[in-house]
Amino acid sequence: MQEALRSTIRVYANSRMVLLGLLGFSSGLPLLLINPTLAAWLTDVGASTVVIGLFALVNLPYGCKFLWSPLLDRFTPPGPGRLQGSRRRGWIALTQLLLLLGLGLLGFQDPEQVLPMGIDRWVEALPWAEDWLLALSRPLFLVALMVAFLGATQDIAADAYRTDLLEERETGAGVAIFVTGYRIGLLMGGSVALILSDYLPWTGVYGAMAVLMGLGVIVSFLAPEPPDHLTGPQTLRAAVVDPFRSFFTQHPQFLLILLFIVLYKLADTLAGQMTTPFVLDIGFSRSDLGLVRLLMGLPPTLVGSFIGGLGVHRLGVHRALLVFAGLQGLSNLGFVLLAMAGQNFPLLMLALLLENLTGGMGTTAFLAFLMSLCNKKYSATQYALLTSLFAIGGTFSGTLSGYLAQLGWVPFFLLTVACAMPGIGLLFLIRPSMTQGSGPDPLIEVS
Repeated sequence: MQEALRSTIRVYANSRMVLLGLLGFSSGLPLLLINPTLAAWLTDVGASTVVIGLFALVNLPYGCKFLWSPLLDRFTPPGPGRLQGSRRRGWIALTQLLLLLGLGLLGFQDPEQVLPMGIDRWVEALPWAEDWLLALSRPLFLVALMVAFLGATQDIAADAYRTDLLEERETGAGVAIFVTGYRIGLLMGGSVALILSDYLPWTGVYGAMAVLMGLGVIVSFLAPEPPDHLTGPQTLRAAVVDPFRSFFTQHPQFLLILLFIVLYKLADTLAGQMTTPFVLDIGFSRSDLGLVRLLMGLPPTLVGSFIGGLGVHRLGVHRALLVFAGLQGLSNLGFVLLAMAGQNFPLLMLALLLENLTGGMGTTAFLAFLMSLCNKKYSATQYALLTSLFAIGGTFSGTLSGYLAQLGWVPFFLLTVACAMPGIGLLFLIRPSMTQGSGPDPLIEVS
C-alpha cells in the first residue's frame, strides 16, 4: 500500500506535470469565452434562446480540426530561440499569440450588428431561416468563429504534445493535471469573465482574458521537448493518409468507438449551452452565476480530476468510463431541482458542484481513453480526429438545445439526463475490445 502511494506521488510530483497544467489552462481559456460567456453577452442585449442556441455553431472548428491537423504533424513552424525546430511547441506558441489578438478583437464587436449582405432580401425569400440568417451574419459570430479556429488549432498541438511527452505510467496523472489546468482556464473564461462583466464593459473583459493568453506563450518556451525519436511524417501524403489508415487498421471496431466518442458526454454538452440563459432567466445576476461558478467550480473540478486519474489508474479505463458516464448524466438532476425551485442559491451551488465534480471525473477518463487509441507518430491527426467527433456531437446538440429549451426548463434538463444512456450502452458493446483487468496500466487494447 505504501509503495503504491509512493509510486503515485512520484508520478504527480514531476516538473513536467506543472507545465502540462499551465498548457491545459491556455487550452481551456478560449472555450467558454465563445460559449457560454458569449451567451451571457447575447442574453444581456435581449437575444432569443434560439439565436443563443445557434451561436453554438461557433464551436464547429473544434469538430472539424482533423481536417487541418495533418499539417501540424507534417510541418514545423519557424520560431525563435528554444522554439526553433520544435514541431509541437512551435504551433502552440503561434496559436496562443494569435488567440491573444483574436480575443482582444472579439471584445470590440457589437452583438446586435448584422452585416448587410442583403439580409432583408434573404429573410423575405427564406422566412423559415430568419433566425439562422440573423445569427450567422453578425460580425460577433464571425470573429468568434475565428477565435474557435485558433483555439481548436492550439488544442491539436497541445493534445499531441501531451500524448508524445507522457510515458504509459504517467498517462492518468498527466491527464488529471492537464484537465485541472484546463478547468481553471474554463473558470477564468466563464466565472471570472462573468463577474468582471458586471463592473467592466465587455471590451475590458475580453481584453483582460487576452492578456492571460500571453502566459501560455511563456510556458511554450519553458516546456520540455518530447523524445527525439518521435519524428513526424516526411511527406504530406504520409501525414494525411497514413494516420487514418493506421487507426482504422489497428481498431477494427472503429465505428462503435467513434460513435461512443460522439455520444459519451452528450448529456453534458446538451445542457451546457443553455445553463447560462437558464440561470439568468430564473432571476440570478451574471455576478451571482460567476461567483457561484468560481466557488463551486475549481475545488470540485480538482477533486473530480484527481478521482478520475485514480479511477483510471486503479479500475482501468472501461470501468472508470462506465461509472463516470452514469454520474455525469445523473448530475443534471441538480438543474431539474433548481428549475422546480426557482432562484435558490443552495440549489444553484449544488447543481454546479455536481456538474463540475462528475465532469472532472468523466473528462479525465475520457481523455485517457482517447490517448490510448493514438499512434504517437500521428498523435496530432489521430487525436484531433477523435476529439473532433466529440466536438461535433457537442456542437449540434448545442444547436438543438435552444429549440428543446422551449419545452420548459424541467423537461429540458430531464431530457439531458436521459441522453447519458446511449453512451453507456455503447460501452457495453465495445467492452470485449477493452482490457478487463484493473491496475495501473490504463491502456485499452482494441482487437
